[in-house]
Amino acid sequence: AILQVEVSALRTQLAENQEALRSLASAVPLEFTVAQYNILAGYLGQNTQPWFLYGVDLNSAEGRDRREAIVSKFYERDPETGQFK
Repeated sequence: AILQVEVSALRTQLAENQEALRSLASAVPLEFTVAQYNILAGYLGQNTQPWFLYGVDLNSAEGRDRREAIVSKFYERDPETGQFK
């Protein structure tokens, strides 16, 4: 009996909450804006290079070659449009 009263009260509360949510959803636009401000300290690297190259140990000859290939590809432009690929 007590359990049935609790379930009934919870159902009533759920119905009220759902109605309030429907009311809010119709009154408030469902859009938002995301903004980001990124300050990169000079000692951490350059803002113009791929971020995923920082913190990776690329000191070996193979690592330097790999980094050079990645940076080259990063700055590669389409010969016809001049746009980055």
